[in-house]
Amino acid sequence: MRIGGYNKYRSAVATVAAREAWYSELSIDSSGALGANGLAIDSDTLYLKSAGGCSLQALDIARTGKVGLQAAVLPSSTSRLVDWSTATHDEHLVAAGDEHGMVAVWKNRIPQLTIPAHSSACASVQFHPTIADIL
Repeated sequence: MRIGGYNKYRSAVATVAAREAWYSELSIDSSGALGANGLAIDSDTLYLKSAGGCSLQALDIARTGKVGLQAAVLPSSTSRLVDWSTATHDEHLVAAGDEHGMVAVWKNRIPQLTIPAHSSACASVQFHPTIADIL
């Protein structure tokens, strides 16, 4: 009997996908709040913060390669986004919070509402894991 030190993935080897399966020429913002999501994903869309920091890019998962200006932009406010998340019960719903405490919600990449959530920065945005209508 062997105790400890056993890992079923010890022989696993990572392989890099072909260049055609990569996303390239992304215009993303690399500065982020500690603990914030770097990206959010649903069944067919990948959401990343744009280079300006005030909007999200929506990338189709099925369409890889050079993105450039082809990415759909979900505009938010004039302040920088801090965190964003996708809903667990509605896969086409995404919400983002910004530095001024505003939360913006989109469905199918169309703005649905913008609400004041806090008097300071909205550091974390999450949908409730079991109740559909709680953000």
